Amino acid sequence: MAAAEPNSAPRPPRSCWEYCLAWADLLMARRIEHLRTDGTRLTEAETAAFHGDDRPLIVVLIAAALHERMDHFALPDDELHLVPLGAPGEEGVTGTLRRHPYQALENTPGPAGPGHAEVHRLLNAARSDHPDERGLWDRIRCAARETVVDVATFAGSRHDGRRHPLAQSSGTYWERGVMMADVLLGEQHRRQAAHLAAVFGEED
Repeated sequence: MAAAEPNSAPRPPRSCWEYCLAWADLLMARRIEHLRTDGTRLTEAETAAFHGDDRPLIVVLIAAALHERMDHFALPDDELHLVPLGAPGEEGVTGTLRRHPYQALENTPGPAGPGHAEVHRLLNAARSDHPDERGLWDRIRCAARETVVDVATFAGSRHDGRRHPLAQSSGTYWERGVMMADVLLGEQHRRQAAHLAAVFGEED
């Protein structure tokens, strides 16, 4: 009997933590795309963050902050997308990344699984007295927050449902209470536009 061919299709997330990892990776991808279309010349640190060994560490730290905010707001599984990236009173993901990123890493679920090697790497770096390790921790922490701030700033307020109770209809990303839902809707629209462009391009 011939061996079954491996399934190359990506497996959808099965847990809150896996959603956090997938969405954190999407935030990274959107920031890279924004810088590319903006014509920004990447610094050495940004090149390492987006294309080098720093990227998985940044993704995991963003995922930890997403997870911490989901827990804070006690979001049920069908409302995880309502996690605020920014919110009044620093109650969003960017607030977590500024005030207590280490605690967010400590509270990631389980001792093993996807992303946990990176979690332990970051926890060890944050606890270390070695300047290289402290430099790594500071670099990842800053890059993670800058990524979320950048994406949230340009995400727009696409979701027309519930938001943070103090969110406003206009203002900065945190005054508007920009959520992961806004980014996901933007991604959906982007893919639909790309699909339509491909379809009409084939007809020309």
